Amino acid sequence: MCHTVCMGTATKSDPGLYADLGQALKCARAAKGWSIPRAAVESRGLFTAGALASYERGDRRVRLDTLVGIAAIYRVPLMSLLPQDEGSVMASLGDLIARLEALRGVEA
Repeated sequence: MCHTVCMGTATKSDPGLYADLGQALKCARAAKGWSIPRAAVESRGLFTAGALASYERGDRRVRLDTLVGIAAIYRVPLMSLLPQDEGSVMASLGDLIARLEALRGVEA
Protein backbone atom coordinates (compact mmCIF):
# COMPACT_ATOMS: atom_id res chain seq x y z
CA MET A 1 0.00 0.00 0.00
CA CYS A 2 1.29 3.44 -0.85
CA HIS A 3 0.59 4.65 2.69
CA THR A 4 3.35 2.55 4.19
CA VAL A 5 5.81 3.48 1.49
CA CYS A 6 5.16 7.19 1.20
CA MET A 7 4.04 8.36 4.61
CA GLY A 8 6.48 9.64 7.19
CA THR A 9 5.68 9.84 10.86
CA ALA A 10 3.87 12.86 12.24
CA THR A 11 3.21 13.76 15.83
CA LYS A 12 1.05 16.40 17.43
CA SER A 13 3.89 18.92 17.41
CA ASP A 14 5.36 17.94 14.05
CA PRO A 15 5.24 20.87 11.62
CA GLY A 16 5.49 18.35 8.77
CA LEU A 17 2.02 16.95 9.45
CA TYR A 18 0.52 18.55 6.35
CA ALA A 19 3.55 17.59 4.29
CA ASP A 20 3.00 13.95 5.33
CA LEU A 21 -0.67 14.19 4.48
CA GLY A 22 0.22 15.80 1.16
CA GLN A 23 2.55 12.92 0.37
CA ALA A 24 -0.28 10.46 1.03
CA LEU A 25 -2.54 12.45 -1.30
CA LYS A 26 0.14 12.41 -3.97
CA CYS A 27 0.56 8.64 -3.58
CA ALA A 28 -3.18 8.04 -3.87
CA ARG A 29 -3.35 10.18 -7.01
CA ALA A 30 -0.29 8.55 -8.53
CA ALA A 31 -1.73 5.09 -7.83
CA LYS A 32 -4.62 6.05 -10.12
CA GLY A 33 -2.12 7.08 -12.78
CA TRP A 34 -3.52 10.61 -12.78
CA SER A 35 -1.76 13.93 -13.17
CA ILE A 36 -2.89 16.80 -10.95
CA PRO A 37 -4.87 18.38 -13.83
CA ARG A 38 -6.57 15.02 -14.48
CA ALA A 39 -7.50 14.72 -10.80
CA ALA A 40 -9.02 18.21 -10.94
CA VAL A 41 -11.09 17.18 -13.97
CA GLU A 42 -12.18 13.97 -12.21
CA SER A 43 -13.37 16.10 -9.26
CA ARG A 44 -15.92 17.70 -11.60
CA GLY A 45 -15.11 21.19 -10.39
CA LEU A 46 -14.84 20.46 -6.67
CA PHE A 47 -11.08 21.06 -6.64
CA THR A 48 -8.78 23.07 -8.86
CA ALA A 49 -5.41 21.75 -9.96
CA GLY A 50 -3.80 24.55 -7.93
CA ALA A 51 -5.62 23.55 -4.75
CA LEU A 52 -4.74 19.86 -5.18
CA ALA A 53 -1.10 20.77 -5.80
CA SER A 54 -1.07 22.93 -2.63
CA TYR A 55 -2.49 20.07 -0.56
CA GLU A 56 0.15 17.70 -1.96
CA ARG A 57 2.98 20.12 -1.18
CA GLY A 58 1.66 20.61 2.34
CA ASP A 59 1.35 24.35 1.72
CA ARG A 60 -2.32 24.37 2.58
CA ARG A 61 -4.22 22.92 5.51
CA VAL A 62 -6.67 20.22 4.53
CA ARG A 63 -10.08 20.36 6.20
CA LEU A 64 -11.75 17.07 7.02
CA ASP A 65 -14.57 17.60 4.52
CA THR A 66 -11.98 18.34 1.84
CA LEU A 67 -10.04 15.20 2.70
CA VAL A 68 -13.25 13.15 2.55
CA GLY A 69 -13.98 14.60 -0.89
CA ILE A 70 -10.52 13.86 -2.23
CA ALA A 71 -10.61 10.31 -0.85
CA ALA A 72 -13.92 9.78 -2.66
CA ILE A 73 -12.53 11.09 -5.94
CA TYR A 74 -9.47 8.84 -5.64
CA ARG A 75 -11.72 5.98 -4.47
CA VAL A 76 -9.56 5.21 -1.46
CA PRO A 77 -10.57 4.78 2.18
CA LEU A 78 -10.13 7.98 4.15
CA MET A 79 -8.08 6.05 6.70
CA SER A 80 -5.49 5.20 4.04
CA LEU A 81 -4.59 8.88 3.80
CA LEU A 82 -3.98 9.36 7.53
CA PRO A 83 -0.68 8.64 9.28
CA GLN A 84 -1.18 5.70 11.61
CA ASP A 85 1.69 6.16 14.06
CA GLU A 86 0.43 5.89 17.61
CA GLY A 87 -0.21 9.16 19.40
CA SER A 88 -0.43 11.35 16.31
CA VAL A 89 -3.25 13.80 15.88
CA MET A 90 -4.19 12.14 12.62
CA ALA A 91 -4.20 8.68 14.20
CA SER A 92 -6.56 10.00 16.86
CA LEU A 93 -8.74 11.49 14.14
CA GLY A 94 -8.58 8.16 12.35
CA ASP A 95 -9.82 6.38 15.47
CA LEU A 96 -12.72 8.81 15.72
CA ILE A 97 -13.62 8.32 12.08
CA ALA A 98 -13.52 4.53 12.46
CA ARG A 99 -15.85 4.76 15.46
CA LEU A 100 -18.26 7.03 13.61
CA GLU A 101 -18.28 4.67 10.62
CA ALA A 102 -19.02 1.77 12.98
CA LEU A 103 -21.91 3.70 14.51
CA ARG A 104 -23.29 4.37 11.06
CA GLY A 105 -23.87 0.63 10.75
CA VAL A 106 -25.82 0.49 14.03
CA GLU A 107 -29.56 0.89 13.60
CA ALA A 108 -31.28 3.37 15.92
